[in-house]
Amino acid sequence: MAMLVVRACTPLIPTPLPAAVGEAASMNKSSTCSTRAARVLVLGGTGRVGWSTATALSKLRRPDLNILIGGRNREKGKSLASKLGKRSEFVQVDIHDASMLEEALCGVDLVVHAAGPFQREDKCTVLEAAISTKTPYVDVCDDVDYSWRAKGFHKQAEASGVPAIITAGICPGVSNCLHIPFTL
Repeated sequence: MAMLVVRACTPLIPTPLPAAVGEAASMNKSSTCSTRAARVLVLGGTGRVGWSTATALSKLRRPDLNILIGGRNREKGKSLASKLGKRSEFVQVDIHDASMLEEALCGVDLVVHAAGPFQREDKCTVLEAAISTKTPYVDVCDDVDYSWRAKGFHKQAEASGVPAIITAGICPGVSNCLHIPFTL
């Protein structure tokens, strides 16, 4: 069995995929071998957690990474996006408007859902839109009820080939998976 180690903050280096994996990836919306710049949409990007996430992403030494700050407040969003530099922009989006959300996910390589508080949400609209548009998904959920609802979409995400990482947030979140061995 092969051992794969995942470490946080490791630079993402596009590598050629094995033939079988490459065929599966080509059926998905994007491929890691793409030559265009990667686009990450941070929903809730004008809030404390989303802004911290966007700022951390901007500090990666990735000239091929474009950061989209997603939120409702255009003035604040544009101001924050300008602080990150030319590789970022603001996208006005309301996560409760399914068509607006799906439009915002068009052409995005990863959506980071930081538009909390999750305790007030009775639906997983962002996750559903990510599955619908085949956009890889990560959220910073800190609510048990929401995370159980999100886990209910496992089979849909798997069938659509959409990676979905839930509860990767602050508490306990990523600190619990800084070094995880996986057996293949």
